[in-house]
Amino acid sequence: MTRVTAELVVDGPRQLLRALRKRVVDSLASEGAAIQLTESHQEDRLQFKLSAEHGMPYPQLIAASAMYPDCVLSMNWQSDGNRGLTTIRAGEVQVASGESLAGGELPQAIEVDADGCLLLGIVVAGVGGAGATTGFAATRAAETYFSIAGGDPGHRLATTGGGGLHWDEHWQCDLAGAWRLDADHPARPIEECQMRQLEAAAAAFRARWLWYDQAPPEDTAIERARAAAEDRRVWAINVQSRALAALGENRAFDSIAAADCRLVPLLRRTWAATDL
Repeated sequence: MTRVTAELVVDGPRQLLRALRKRVVDSLASEGAAIQLTESHQEDRLQFKLSAEHGMPYPQLIAASAMYPDCVLSMNWQSDGNRGLTTIRAGEVQVASGESLAGGELPQAIEVDADGCLLLGIVVAGVGGAGATTGFAATRAAETYFSIAGGDPGHRLATTGGGGLHWDEHWQCDLAGAWRLDADHPARPIEECQMRQLEAAAAAFRARWLWYDQAPPEDTAIERARAAAEDRRVWAINVQSRALAALGENRAFDSIAAADCRLVPLLRRTWAATDL
């Protein structure tokens, strides 16, 4: 895969920059030789030069941003002749230019039941080849990347099974309107540029909404305590307590429907239905 290089600048309250620096340096160091990080010391901001072997390390940077929401991370990156500017604040990805959606919050939707269990969460990453809409989806038990092309009644839906690096699941609708899952042989690899979009969108969605049962206990102690206090069951994938509070009685949020009203119902009838 093509190596990505970037200049990373972090602005924010001086008392927070030191803690954020440690979080970024430690998390990227765990990637070993795949990521090279060089620091330039400045009095009132952090500045790094970053070189990554497998695309921008969005999950680590978004996680750091979510912990220190008053700091802003800005990256001027280039890869294989392409350039872009990505800004991250409070765990949210905003892209001023480059390979993803135009600036602003990525379109997303989430549904939970009365007990706070995640029914379906979706974030749109972008529009790829042949007009396909791509993104990330999650339920209480599983997550996937998806690609949707075409329109009624001929939607073409692909999802990822195994390791998430290939479009290896294909959904077809029969004459009776029932959806059937078929394995794609051979599986189609996800293009590098598209994978970076998907990883960034997924990381932003996770930082805003989700926590995982398999995460280290020290990282989830507060969420587990709140779930126990509210008698909420812990699933493999869970909605953060602050996110549940923000959803209120509606138990849902949707900024996708206005632009693409087919997307949420389609994933609810197909991929998400396998978790019911």
